[in-house]
Amino acid sequence: MVVLLLVTALGSVFSKEEPFPAPAQSENHNTAVPDNAARIAFLQSFGWEVSQEPIETAQVVVPQTFGDVYQNYNEIQLKQGFDLTKFQGKQISRFTYSVSNYPGQKEYIRANLLVYEEQVIGGDICSVYAKNGFMHGFVYPDQTETQAESTSDI
Repeated sequence: MVVLLLVTALGSVFSKEEPFPAPAQSENHNTAVPDNAARIAFLQSFGWEVSQEPIETAQVVVPQTFGDVYQNYNEIQLKQGFDLTKFQGKQISRFTYSVSNYPGQKEYIRANLLVYEEQVIGGDICSVYAKNGFMHGFVYPDQTETQAESTSDI
């Protein structure tokens, strides 16, 4: 009887899945963002200088089924250790900050943070300037090759 209880207890411990496992990059970047200061600190940990308040805050629902746009956007997320498929059908928050230190471009750069239950689950750095638009993960361009990905806004 005791062995059965122990096996049942261990099974329930090991079978519990985290609602959203921390991404691989969380070893160097704290993805817990309970407030604006923590969101800014997360972006600063990648080297970004951002506005002190979000320029936009929105509630969005991650689609239950990904079309090409979301599939492409999720590829950016996968490259940086996140995966939006775990949040399909869920309402999340998007916080958009103005970026002031993008190499070679001082205007029209945005940092988008996707947050679920006070945890960063994804996001991007993008240009909203149509002529030279781009989108890539959080890593500062001097640290890695810039990924010039184009997708529409999430």
